[in-house]
Amino acid sequence: MATRKLTARQEQILRFIIDYIQDYERPPTIRDIADFFKFTVKGAYDHLLALERKGWIDRDTKHSRGILIKEFPPGLEHLQMRRELIKSDIRAIPLVGRIAAGEPDAAIASSDEKFVIGGDYLPGEEHFALKVNGDSMQDVGIYFGDIVIVRKQQTARNGEIVVALIDGIESEATLKRFVKKGNTVILHPENESYEDIKIDDLSQLQINGVVIGLYRPMS
Repeated sequence: MATRKLTARQEQILRFIIDYIQDYERPPTIRDIADFFKFTVKGAYDHLLALERKGWIDRDTKHSRGILIKEFPPGLEHLQMRRELIKSDIRAIPLVGRIAAGEPDAAIASSDEKFVIGGDYLPGEEHFALKVNGDSMQDVGIYFGDIVIVRKQQTARNGEIVVALIDGIESEATLKRFVKKGNTVILHPENESYEDIKIDDLSQLQINGVVIGLYRPMS
């Protein structure tokens, strides 16, 4: 809890950080703060240290945008309430490794990592998250490094983007569009540089889930 009063300049900087997060959905860098206030980078850094010492922010020094608002200044109580509402409705789902959006890769690896997302986006069913490793789905806006949100299920409808395991759960995994034609399943890439994967023996295919959302890290 913040217990020490802000100087006028410190309050300006804190409000700038809050406004920046509202506008861009991510915190500013020290350089962003320095440029806006026409400080040196060291000057901006010193102001952040003061805000941290007074209990208004936390900083993750491993990340360039690692500023977390702990307290809101007078007049911004509505943002404080909004933050508390958001915090009360979040879910942590497993981030279980990488998925190939290219040639099929190793099967999905288990992990202790978690991906946090608002509970409103994930009603009811079981979900997990995967980091994309490849470019075969780039024409539908899924790029290398993106994180896809997957609803666990073993079936899919034509046209859905699926996490598919080929030759059993310990063999190969890939992210493709699911197309079924008669007794043949086609795993279709959304990049003309790649070819369809055709599967005639459906015992070789296991659907692990259907993609329902995507998160793209900003830095």
